[in-house]
Amino acid sequence: AASDVYKRQVGKSALLKEAVTLSGVRWLYMECKKTSETNNLEQLMALACAKLDIPPIAVDTIEGLLDFLFKFCQHEPMVLVLDEYPFLRDLIQGADSILQALVDRYKGTSKLKIILCGSYIDVMKGILEYKSPLYGRADVILHMMPMSYFDIAQFHPRFSFEDKVRLYAIFGGMP
Repeated sequence: AASDVYKRQVGKSALLKEAVTLSGVRWLYMECKKTSETNNLEQLMALACAKLDIPPIAVDTIEGLLDFLFKFCQHEPMVLVLDEYPFLRDLIQGADSILQALVDRYKGTSKLKIILCGSYIDVMKGILEYKSPLYGRADVILHMMPMSYFDIAQFHPRFSFEDKVRLYAIFGGMP
């Protein structure tokens, strides 16, 4: 339904990539696909092996690969961004519970941080609700919205008022 999707293309992915790049910490970014767990596993495996400079790992589920990453990061921090997480969540039964168990198991021993991102408001809000397995495990929660005219205008200080209004009328809250 249109009511449970907030505006796509507000820059969530670009901001996440920029933030993790600037952090100076090793990071993996994966855009989850509406394909299959196997396809997503293969994609994440390829990214992890390339970034960590390791051979393929003998796992056959996302849970197994995440478990490996938590163990791998016991001495070195790393950030894993799962963009469009609701797609992965739909493919893997109990995905939230799997993440909860891994986060709880490795709390205090692993330096892996996971960022879940998605465009479906109801799903992302549901992850934070009391009844959710991931309730209470989020350190930071950001809700991205398009920027106001006044915020956008600051990106273009040399433009005339009329040109700023035109830009805002065409692009909305995207700088």
